[in-house]
Amino acid sequence: MSRLPEFKKGEILKVRTRPLPFSYWPMIQGKRRNELHLMIFARSPWAFIKNIINTKYNNKSKDCKIEALAYIDQAEDFYESAKNAKIEAAKPLLIYYCFMNLIKAFIITKSEVSSLSKARHGISVEAEEKGISVLKNQVLSIYPYSVNNQNLFDKFGNTLARSHYKYHKSYYIKNILSQIVAGHRIFAKARGIREKFISIESFNFYVDKTEKNTWIRFYIYSDDLERIDIRQKNVLVFSRLNSTFKQVKSIEKNSRRLLNFELETPLIYTQRPADKSRIIVDSFRHYLWAMITSMPPYRKYYLYLVDKKEHVHLLPQLLSIYALFYYLGSVTRYQPHLFTKILNGKYGAQIMDIINSQPNQFIYHMASEFAEQDVTQPAIV
Repeated sequence: MSRLPEFKKGEILKVRTRPLPFSYWPMIQGKRRNELHLMIFARSPWAFIKNIINTKYNNKSKDCKIEALAYIDQAEDFYESAKNAKIEAAKPLLIYYCFMNLIKAFIITKSEVSSLSKARHGISVEAEEKGISVLKNQVLSIYPYSVNNQNLFDKFGNTLARSHYKYHKSYYIKNILSQIVAGHRIFAKARGIREKFISIESFNFYVDKTEKNTWIRFYIYSDDLERIDIRQKNVLVFSRLNSTFKQVKSIEKNSRRLLNFELETPLIYTQRPADKSRIIVDSFRHYLWAMITSMPPYRKYYLYLVDKKEHVHLLPQLLSIYALFYYLGSVTRYQPHLFTKILNGKYGAQIMDIINSQPNQFIYHMASEFAEQDVTQPAIV
């Protein structure tokens, strides 16, 4: 590998004497100016989302808020029904309808849409029995959103990720299943392929007060790459970050080599460098995957490393979870006998792990998207 450039000289960016922590929303809009991000602990994400809809989005009409809140009520009811379901085969469909109502409220609250009373799923599945045991030939078809065709999936993608979401007509279930962090190692072992997720050790914001610019770095351990047989030079290309970041000289931590990746073009600031942090993070956050925890640091971030030819199959994290539950809900509704085959197949362990772990993850992720602030469940008795 050719010699790497030196990393840019600067100091850790601090706000009120503390290093600015990484988040999808490192600074939030205060009453007079941007303020430091603070973690929100919510025992009930539903009550929290309702409060956000009522208080944060004052540009929305009363009728919009009433409709959005009604969708949240339905989403919560479906979620509770799924938690209490005694029959495992009923859960995926209940969870999907929970998610669908949740994203309806999200779209009404966060976009120009004022009502979704005529909304459609915007997604369908080829329910062919051929290959069902290995999920090999199952395809999800996606339909574009328009004023006359309120297709939810496409509108959710545009509302959530904007320019980082690209509409495609179809996705193979096997590719979507691979993009779910939960149980990914089980999936890779079942298919006999290398793992595709790599954890990010940390992020740091930096500032150069002389040049008046700011940037970010992230770090991954080189031995983690070696474990999954990925070359350093492929990290940025495989993760789709090659137009945003560059690799610079490595550092050592606890006798382990840390690979160092730095924002290619620092942002110039005029008053407070931290005010540019949101713009920096928005440029790449939809190429990250995150797992929410109830213990510090409350978020664990990952890169999904695949060859460039596979990038067309990638979805932002929340869309991949949503799409998979549409598929599982469709199978359990129309062909429950095939759901039994799936659970008894080589991906059964991962599917059960996803059904049990991802609903709560999705809901807290969505609560964070509503608030534009990290939300997690408190670790209390």
